[in-house]
Amino acid sequence: MKFPVNLGPFAWKGNPGRGTPGGSWKPLGSPRVQLRLANPYTIIRGRLLSARILVGLFVDGKPAWSKKHVIDLVIRGWGHEASFISQDGLWTDKGKLKPEKSVQVVLLNIDTEGNAIYRTKKEFEHAVGRLADTIRGRLKQKLVIADIQANGLHVGTILASK
Repeated sequence: MKFPVNLGPFAWKGNPGRGTPGGSWKPLGSPRVQLRLANPYTIIRGRLLSARILVGLFVDGKPAWSKKHVIDLVIRGWGHEASFISQDGLWTDKGKLKPEKSVQVVLLNIDTEGNAIYRTKKEFEHAVGRLADTIRGRLKQKLVIADIQANGLHVGTILASK
């Protein structure tokens, strides 16, 4: 197993020297294990497309779904890696703000080898739009919103609505 960490000396503002505060650093574990932790990471140049899909879990103001329901739909409809963030949100219903449990689905257009899953922004947006609309329909939502980003900056919005 490899961990992307740097176990070497460090410096911080206010300490022009190098080292650790209050004494020396002593690694734990066998020397063979320590040698395998040599900071393995890859930098990928170019534009990374990503999306955040915001999904409410209530129907008609009442709890109806869980994060697991969203995960199952993403597995079937996306088929690639994704992250899920459980959160609270506010939804406007008949002019009133109401609290609602929700899930944020984070999708990256990159596989575990560092290759783009979809070759163009348009292909990526269509895949995200299809997934957002599937989630909206299956979970009986009025609206599911997807924020499309390139290198962490907003470049578009997809509204999947009835």
